[in-house]
Amino acid sequence: MRDLPCGVRGLRFGPSRRAPSLENVLSPAHALELAARHQRRAVRDAIAHAAALRQPVGFLCRPGAAGAEFEAVALGSARTCAVIDAAGRLRYVSGLSAGAAAPSPV
Repeated sequence: MRDLPCGVRGLRFGPSRRAPSLENVLSPAHALELAARHQRRAVRDAIAHAAALRQPVGFLCRPGAAGAEFEAVALGSARTCAVIDAAGRLRYVSGLSAGAAAPSPV
């Protein structure tokens, strides 16, 4: 069997009929295991970002033509907090920066 991007063998490639759901969430350790070498630092940074926000984190993995992309999801709020593209670039999505305190309720 040919080697697939990031070593993912069980995931289907091509368009999916349904969006990924929280039942498909990978643990941080599993995401690190599946990530390509050039993506691992970004995955670790996303884990640290979620920890700074005091949120447990899970990952969704989306295979694509250029390679796998990972989406870091804060499990407490079910919101995306970071995205790692196939090239290993990390983009923070949440409105809070790492290390910032959560806004107090009004």
